[in-house]
Amino acid sequence: MERRIGSILFEPTKVLYRLLLYYLGFFVLFYFPLMLFLDSCCFVNSVVTLFLRLKGDTMFEFV
Repeated sequence: MERRIGSILFEPTKVLYRLLLYYLGFFVLFYFPLMLFLDSCCFVNSVVTLFLRLKGDTMFEFV
């Protein structure tokens, strides 16, 4: 009887723990590298825009 009560109590905890691990694994494998890539793209875009503004190119000036 105690074994049955323990499995009822701890089985949802194990399921939630696995879901949390899967979510963290997905975040680390896909979302985090994507954010790093997009952040580097924004950095490159900012540097290029700054360079063109310093160069005096009016096409890239913002109002």
